[in-house]
Amino acid sequence: MKFFREEYGVMKPIIFGTKVKGQTYRERQAVYGLLINDKNQLAIIKTPRGNFLPGGGLKNEENHNDCLKREFLEETGLVIDVGDYLGSGILYDLAPTIQEYLKMVGHFYKVHFTGLMQKKIEDDHELVWIDRTVAERSMLLEHQSWTIKRMNSVNLNQ
Repeated sequence: MKFFREEYGVMKPIIFGTKVKGQTYRERQAVYGLLINDKNQLAIIKTPRGNFLPGGGLKNEENHNDCLKREFLEETGLVIDVGDYLGSGILYDLAPTIQEYLKMVGHFYKVHFTGLMQKKIEDDHELVWIDRTVAERSMLLEHQSWTIKRMNSVNLNQ
């Protein structure tokens, strides 16, 4: 399935935001998971800052698989298996909480719930299940919204 833009057999990231000329951007690599329940709802992380897909930034030499599993445990308490790679998006933006310009490279995966749970670690992160069409309009980050919209247009299901 072609989920993101493909050129010459290679998936290319979709670019969001506008680079400010002359501004230096710190690159932040992150991975996010698309988890759909049996009611066709999408797992979303609700925080005081807004809604996000479950996932986050890579630590040290962590790979995508390990990072996504760790982030799901920390944010939701859910144990998941990482499925198909769907592609990547790049968002250029000023991060308001740290007042730093970031090149946020988000890698998106389909994930599967394994049925195991633990207590989540991050108290300000609440797992909510949202209708997929509502979710695409409620995300804080543009590349996450676009990914959900694209998922809905190709009818990606678990």
